[in-house]
Amino acid sequence: YNAGSGTATITEAGVYHIDISITYSQASNGIYSLTLVNGAGTILRYATQRVSSAGLVDNLQLTISADLNCAAGQTLRLFTEQNSGSSQFVFGAFYSWFNMHKLF
Repeated sequence: YNAGSGTATITEAGVYHIDISITYSQASNGIYSLTLVNGAGTILRYATQRVSSAGLVDNLQLTISADLNCAAGQTLRLFTEQNSGSSQFVFGAFYSWFNMHKLF
């Protein structure tokens, strides 16, 4: 996995379990999304959340958990975006993560 580009390259064909979590701090009104795509840009999984009462929301967490059948050499790309109109802080370390392992 390359954290700089958000891309993982599958080295061995098989079924992989993927857990992804992104946590925004003090989310403002808007739509937040977390998307996993393959190298061709096809959406494999996504999570989305609308915030319409920012005063009632402190932290916002988006999560994807899935089993994917992957080919050797296939790439997976992860990205998150929001349209609140202001910059948003994403928590790192314990609050946001990417975990992937081969099942078989």
